[in-house]
Amino acid sequence: LAMSLFAERPDCEVVRRESAAQGFVQIATRVPAPWALFLLPEAFADAPRLTSMLMAARLGNVSQIAVGFLTATPEAIAAGTLTALELCGIEHAFALEDSGGEAGAQTLLRLLAADGAGRLVGVGLPHEIMATAQTLGVSAYNAPAQPLAAIDPDLAPETLETIQRLLPGVKTFSLPLPAGSPRPAVLFHARTPSTDAGVLLSEELAGCWLETALTPDFFLNTSLSFTLR
Repeated sequence: LAMSLFAERPDCEVVRRESAAQGFVQIATRVPAPWALFLLPEAFADAPRLTSMLMAARLGNVSQIAVGFLTATPEAIAAGTLTALELCGIEHAFALEDSGGEAGAQTLLRLLAADGAGRLVGVGLPHEIMATAQTLGVSAYNAPAQPLAAIDPDLAPETLETIQRLLPGVKTFSLPLPAGSPRPAVLFHARTPSTDAGVLLSEELAGCWLETALTPDFFLNTSLSFTLR
């Protein structure tokens, strides 16, 4: 799904803009971030959601991708999550329990930051880690721990069971949504939907997920230069 919606970014892209009125040329050079660190809570088991986030970095041509599990031992990591790492070609994953969980994540973040302006992607990251990223000048994307999914009441019971199994961390509501509910991240529907959602999935695509706000462009570093005409 990510590959069908997001075009793969080139390794280097140069955009030249001339301003005759102001007498200068602006050159924007866009290159992939040198690294990306994904930090996940211990109980994270949403393999389709993790796959979509990792694919955004892959399509952004990030060369070094690492995944860390906060306060988790290797035995506690869900099998589906490990499958997602394998499918996305992730070579570095860290269970951070022995290094103090959040403290270990911040140490890992500082080590990676020495290699340049990378990216931090997390799910329900605590304030301390986000503050560390800001101090280091690392751009961060923090996805909600429990995104909202709207469920069409006409879906077959077996489809609802599939959704619950594949996306255990999703908070679901049946349509119509309760008054004052936030915009759902995804809507599973059996007929033409009317709810404004980030992603619309039919019964046949119940296992798909896409973080619409996380695109390959997030993993680009842009540098600007100016020359006189």
